[in-house]
Amino acid sequence: AMTPSPTPVPEETPIVRIIEEKTQIIPFWAYRTIEYLENDREYKDRYAFLVERNGPDLQELIQWSKRLPDEESTLTMIHERAIKGLEAAIEQRAHDDSFLDRYRRIFRAELEKADFWGIRRVDDYWLCREYRKPDKTFIKKEYECIVFLAVPKVSVDKAIGKIFEDLSGSAAGEDKTSLEWLKTEYRF
Repeated sequence: AMTPSPTPVPEETPIVRIIEEKTQIIPFWAYRTIEYLENDREYKDRYAFLVERNGPDLQELIQWSKRLPDEESTLTMIHERAIKGLEAAIEQRAHDDSFLDRYRRIFRAELEKADFWGIRRVDDYWLCREYRKPDKTFIKKEYECIVFLAVPKVSVDKAIGKIFEDLSGSAAGEDKTSLEWLKTEYRF
């Protein structure tokens, strides 16, 4: 005989409210997309990064935010975005997986050697959310800290352009043609 499965109990949606924040006016960049920021008159010459971290301890988050831009996390962000741009460009063209894998690996290795300069911290913002059950029972209090970083587009574009030049210079035949096409389609 089959035992009927129990009816799932719907999870209660917690009540969330902001109970504390750095300033009462949320900075415009904190609720914008990266694309919006990079098209904004003030930041059009820079690539934008919004770095976020959550936790129960405000002082710990503030200390973390003051260490930015640290070299390791900033380079990781640049590398991740550069690789996504490469993959998006490659996927537009029907290449075999070996091309994608080979050039992703080479591109990543070259990125490690690239020199990015002018990375700076623009601003930061934090807020605290309180979570309660519908019956008002306290669940948790959590802080969120967002840091706005920017790097000159010329810094990134020059380094990535050099990578493409080096790759094209050492490639031959179909790979050379594909790399030249890739360079025109690539977007950071």
